[in-house]
Amino acid sequence: MFEKLEKKHLPLMLAYIERFNDDVIYLVKPIEQFASDYSQGVFYGHIENAQLLGIFYFSAKSWMTLHTEDSKILGSLQLLKAIKHHKPKFVKGTQNMVDGVYKLICRAVNETTEHKSTLMVYDQEAIVIKPIDKFDLITGENEIVEELLSDLRFFIDVETHFGRQVKAINDIVKEFKTMINQENYMLAIFGKEIIAQGLIEDETDQQGILSGIYVAPKYRKLGIGELITSALTDQLLKRDKVPYLFVKNNNSNARRLYEKMGYKAIKQYSMITITY
Repeated sequence: MFEKLEKKHLPLMLAYIERFNDDVIYLVKPIEQFASDYSQGVFYGHIENAQLLGIFYFSAKSWMTLHTEDSKILGSLQLLKAIKHHKPKFVKGTQNMVDGVYKLICRAVNETTEHKSTLMVYDQEAIVIKPIDKFDLITGENEIVEELLSDLRFFIDVETHFGRQVKAINDIVKEFKTMINQENYMLAIFGKEIIAQGLIEDETDQQGILSGIYVAPKYRKLGIGELITSALTDQLLKRDKVPYLFVKNNNSNARRLYEKMGYKAIKQYSMITITY
């Protein structure tokens, strides 16, 4: 039976996450929030004979994340109704999950664009951070953070680079201020100019995912991307958490760099962007 999941289903949800591990990495943080009564979305599940056979999460930020051990569920009418109701703008999951639900999604939308990526995990106990002369890393409480984050040009370039619409930029900067105080957002600067960024997202008690690694065009090929990635990886290792990251399948240079640093590929993921 396909149904909305409630607190009584939490033991089934936690057991499911433990069983499928890296296949459900995008569901770990939302379920942790659900367990803490801080859920930012809605969970559905397919339950048969007291067994949870699939989890489908619709976030308040228009994301749908899914996983099931029975591919037939991906074609169910109940799931289609949930998709039509919540109208997610993005769908993400392992490659086979997204492939399985693709035909169903196409019945409810006008257009889709797919992006394939590889999930990588850091496979070493420590990491070496190699400083670069004239460039500094900033995170945590720092007196110049307010001044740095007031330069919106850098953030507009970042949003454009990642193919996102440039809107509510002040809200994005506000979120970054919170993250930098938590030491989950890092800036590389040259003087008082922001030249690169990186962040830790979906952090849980056991893991964190590196994301948003971006270096301004005129400062590329200087090792700054590696510097930020190393520093963020080190942040997670110091917290006794496992660092993960995603790299686009068409970015072979980045993948080789991450492998050189100690990351290894473990799973193929996909994301669909939807136009209704």
